Amino acid sequence: MLVIALTFFYDHVFAQGSDLENYITPVTNITLVIGAFVGVFGGIRLYFKWNEGDENITGEVWSWAGACLFLVFSSLIVKAFSGL
Repeated sequence: MLVIALTFFYDHVFAQGSDLENYITPVTNITLVIGAFVGVFGGIRLYFKWNEGDENITGEVWSWAGACLFLVFSSLIVKAFSGL
């Protein structure tokens, strides 16, 4: 299934050359929206854990923050490499 998806992506994006710019902006915007949802979900989850009295949430805070930062930076790097 993954091979079929990658083949479709290659045929429709890289074969047309200049149409690559049409795909970069929506994909990076979707990545930023996913990062926002991950951040909100993680914040709510950590809030409930903290209210339940769990004092060892430092590792989980770093995990959620790292996931959000990764999504934000990956979208920025993709835009930088594509020249947009």
